[in-house]
Amino acid sequence: MKQRVFLIFASLMIAILFIGTNITSANLISGWRIDATQDRLYTLAEGTKATVKGLDGKVMFDFYASKEALARDPEMRTYAARVRDLLKAYAALSGGKIALSEFDPAPFSKAEDQALAHGLTAIDAAGGEDVPLYLGLVVRSAVEDKAVIPVFAPAREASLEYEVTRAMTQTLSPARPRVAVITSLPWLFDVDPLSGNVRPIAKVAADLAGSYDLAVLGPEFDQLPPNTRVIVIAQPFALSDFQRYLLDQFALREGRVIVMLDPASSVAKDGGGGEVSASQALGNLAGAWGFNVQGDVILDKGEALPVQAIIGGRQVVAPQPLYFSVPKSGLNARNLMTASLARGLHVGTPGEVVFTQNPALKFEPLLTTTPDTMRMDGVRALSGLNPEAVISDWTPANARFAIGAAITGTLKTAFPDGPPQQGTVLPHLTQSQRPAQIVVVGDVDFLADSFFLTPQGDAADNGAFVQGVVDILAGTDALVGLRSRVPSARPLVVVERIKAQAQERLLEEQQQLQTRLEIATARLDELEAKGAGAGFFTGRGDAALSRAEQAEMSRFRAEVLDTRKRLRNVQEGVRTSVAQIKTMLIVLSAFLVPLLIALAGVWVFTARRVTARKARRAPVAEQIDDEVEAIL
Repeated sequence: MKQRVFLIFASLMIAILFIGTNITSANLISGWRIDATQDRLYTLAEGTKATVKGLDGKVMFDFYASKEALARDPEMRTYAARVRDLLKAYAALSGGKIALSEFDPAPFSKAEDQALAHGLTAIDAAGGEDVPLYLGLVVRSAVEDKAVIPVFAPAREASLEYEVTRAMTQTLSPARPRVAVITSLPWLFDVDPLSGNVRPIAKVAADLAGSYDLAVLGPEFDQLPPNTRVIVIAQPFALSDFQRYLLDQFALREGRVIVMLDPASSVAKDGGGGEVSASQALGNLAGAWGFNVQGDVILDKGEALPVQAIIGGRQVVAPQPLYFSVPKSGLNARNLMTASLARGLHVGTPGEVVFTQNPALKFEPLLTTTPDTMRMDGVRALSGLNPEAVISDWTPANARFAIGAAITGTLKTAFPDGPPQQGTVLPHLTQSQRPAQIVVVGDVDFLADSFFLTPQGDAADNGAFVQGVVDILAGTDALVGLRSRVPSARPLVVVERIKAQAQERLLEEQQQLQTRLEIATARLDELEAKGAGAGFFTGRGDAALSRAEQAEMSRFRAEVLDTRKRLRNVQEGVRTSVAQIKTMLIVLSAFLVPLLIALAGVWVFTARRVTARKARRAPVAEQIDDEVEAIL
């Protein structure tokens, strides 16, 4: 009886201890997290941590995720879990300042009405059913200022943390940042000389005007607009010493400058207007900012864009290395400015951006060509060469060139002797007050609509690149410091490589079988057509064929069936091989690795037992040796 009472009492105490432990952990260590992922997927960047910990008031995260639609789309369901976990990390770090709520915008529900009212975007769910999929975020402050991420797309996972942190900072500071533009290109912006109103011409300019408070500076400017966050310099007009001094001091004070200098602008040359060559337009500023744009242009045959040209007296479409694409492989995947640009950029006769080896600065290429390149004088590049002339005169450089780069670090003034003229209000700076961020591109043609716009929409990410760079530089220091994130999707690299090898190995056999099938089918059709006319009234399709032809037709029919069967087997071969490899990996991970660990444990245990046994025997052996010595 006592034993039964003891068991009941012990079970009750264990239950109380279990419940108490859970309550204690929920209240005391609920915010504790251990990120065991290889790339620290759920560890927030220092810039984000500083932003979250610096919150003064309450911020609401309204996360919209369609449960029914996500259940039918495994890829989006996995990504939604990734987003949800990251948002939980924000809330846990905030100490209660961020309130995370999740809504399921099912079709025709109140939550769907709210999602639409906030401007969230629905995408089609997998499975072909008409069920909209919402996966977005609304960030609201206590005074109802809000920022919206219409949709979280897996293709933009590299900038996931940036998007969330940016939305949070926009909610806290809803005013549009001011961006000053210095350019000689009338096809980019137009300014009314009477009213001074800015009228964007190119789509890139229109997108910037829709997001920022733009101020386009004329050739006679003698001061910068107050509260300017970023300066964009695109193929500028001739700058005076004092104007360069103003830019120098802005870079030292604010440190956010975008420079686009083209050694040979084809758009300006072909009637667009503006400076045709401006690679040296900044004078001594370029060296102080750590770069130089070369005067010759870079051609890329590996990614040449097709153009209409007259070759051999005929109008044809041919690849022109003067105009080429910088594909995704040529974009810096570790920098937020380029990490999410899936379609690449289209550029024309760009110049190389060269680092001046300043030890106080860091040079990071953003846009890089393929190795199939050559250099050409800028004047000759704009002389109207057709693709045939370019290819016939090809002198390979066999090198990759950076035509876009980000330069960060501490700048020193290009005017160590002070301002070139009196009248400056702000004190003269000799070095950066904050870490500088200079983005340089050796091209301006990529800003023109003709380089990336089609009737169907954007053919390249030229506009997205400019918008993204300005977005990042116009943000806080915390946003500028964020890096792109490694995608959470971890493909089976070994399996994919073996699959590609198997496909390549079987492709030749598949092509041979396909050719054999086509020959057999053609001959069979010929024999059947020959016998069809005479056999129409007898009901026999081979009535007009000789015995040899009838035998041949039977043989070809059998060969067609056999070839089709072998073709199916070949096509199944890849899937079977991959399935076997996956099974082998599962066996290795689920059984072999634990078995090896167990064997290692047994070996360690046995080794320790043997060592302990030897240790126990050692005193006895020593005692026997002493007694033997005493007898002798």
